[in-house]
Formats: sequence, C-alpha cells, structure tokens
Amino acid sequence: MLERELRELTDLGRVFVVGCPRSGTTLLQAMLASHPDIFSFPETHFFSKLRGRFASNPGWVASPRPAWRELKELARSLGVEDRARLTPWHLGFVARAYEQAFLRVVDEACLHAGKGTWVEKSPIHLHFIDEIASVIPDARFIHVVRNGKRVVSSFYRLCLTDPGWVRQVLPGNPDQNLRSDSEDYRVLDAVVDRWNKDVAISAAAAGLRRHTITSLERLTAHPQTELERVCEALSLSFREEMLEYRAAARDVIGWRIRRPHMRGPLQPLRRESGPDLAELLPAQVRRVESRLLFGGDAERVVTSVCPGAFSEGQAA
Repeated sequence: MLERELRELTDLGRVFVVGCPRSGTTLLQAMLASHPDIFSFPETHFFSKLRGRFASNPGWVASPRPAWRELKELARSLGVEDRARLTPWHLGFVARAYEQAFLRVVDEACLHAGKGTWVEKSPIHLHFIDEIASVIPDARFIHVVRNGKRVVSSFYRLCLTDPGWVRQVLPGNPDQNLRSDSEDYRVLDAVVDRWNKDVAISAAAAGLRRHTITSLERLTAHPQTELERVCEALSLSFREEMLEYRAAARDVIGWRIRRPHMRGPLQPLRRESGPDLAELLPAQVRRVESRLLFGGDAERVVTSVCPGAFSEGQAA
C-alpha cells in the first residue's frame, strides 16, 4: 500500500500559475482546470500567508495557530479533512513543516479526485518561487505576463475602490495613501513599480528548467496554439475542453465570484485590445508611460533576457 501511494505521489504533476495581479492568471487557471487530468481550486496565497511579520526570514511562520487553521480550512475546502495528515500547530514556527503539510493536503485532494496533475494559482506566489521549489523540487511554474499599461490601468482602478489592493503595493493606512490630490502619485507609482518588479522576476525565470512564460495577449489571440505550448511544457496533451473554460472558471474563482473584477473569465474569450489608460489624467498617463519598463511591453521585457521565451516546445 505504501509503495503504491509513493508511486502515485511521485507521478503527480505539481504546477503553480504566477504573475503580476490583473495579468490573466485566473483565465489560464480556468483553461488548465478544464483539462480532464488536471485538478485545481481557488487561490490559497498559502506561502505568503505563512510569512507575516517574519517575511524577511523564510524559515519561520508568523504564528503557528493561524497557519494550522489555514491548513485545516484548505483540507476542508478540498474535501480531504479526514484523509490528510495535518501538521499540529504546536510544532512551532518552522515554515517547512507547514509547507510539507500543504503539499500532503493538495496531493491527497488531487489523488482523491482521480487526477494526475494539480494547479495552484496565486499571483503573489511569484515572490516565493524559490521557497516553493525548495520544498517541492519538481514544481513547475507557468508565468503569465500582460501589457503593463493594461495591468496598471486595472490595478490602479481597483486601488481607488478597495483598500485591500492598496495594501498590496504600499504599507500604512490606505486612506492616507489615497489622497484626493491628483498630483500625489504614491499609489500610481507603487502599482507601476509592482508591475516592473513582477515582470522582471518572470523575465529572470524565462528559459530556466521548469519555468514557462506565456502572455494574456497570446492566450486571447491564439488560445489553442498557446495552450498547446503550455500543455507540452507540462507533459500533457492539449484537449479541446480547455477552450470551453467558463464552467471551470466558476470553480476556481470560488467565493470571489461576487467581486465584479473576478468575472472576466466567465465571459466569452475576447482578444486584448489596445492599451487602456483612458481613465487617467494626461499627466498620470505620461508618468506611467515614462516609468514602465520598455513602455509596458511585457514580451519585450521577457525576450530582452531570454529571446526564446515564447518559442514552441519550451520545457518547463
């Protein structure tokens, strides 16, 4: 029995979809989740939640009890609470114990669903790829990039209406960071800097073993061609069901479906149009365009580091 279980776990594919927020990671996750051999679920942010105030020391968790409760809730939501072997909270502050428990929970859920590959999508995990790879050496990463002007436009609009988005880019009180003065660029600059940083991380990973880069522009313009390339990198065969992803989108979005900005993958696939900075003031547009790497051309940022990043058959 143990030998069979070990063989099943060894054969599992473990995939993380990462990228800057508002780059199309949920769309790709829904497409992948429509594959009959892929198991996926709503984003967990698990590796970032472990860190808290100990973010500078990846070996420690902020608090054992919340970390353990997070694992319990994940196991419950995936339907394996009675099957998964969870890490007791009293094991202390060592992050590796909780990370290994996360792996056991998701592996068990994937096996219980009768699937051979699982896909976790949390954009913030882009900043934890080294930690993830250290605990899951066979993990594969699919990076999704998108034109910086479109990302900044979408991200900044959300910051204006939801303090939680401001907290993703700036510490402190969101209300104080969002002053009504149109010449106060703190939040806008922070959003631009976030895209610059995130696309640079993906560019640095381009060409590395177990990392594959795609773009929202490619996924919407040539979905089958791009999904075939992604599937090849994951050692899977493309399936036509992946183009009918809207039912799977509801499952992977989960409770966040109540939020209007999460409903894009529920709509028919629409090709990305021109850059959208129409809602910004002219001075803001000029500032964004001057600060974005390569003017916001994500594919140019990536190919400046790895010219073959979007080539056919790039191995993950």
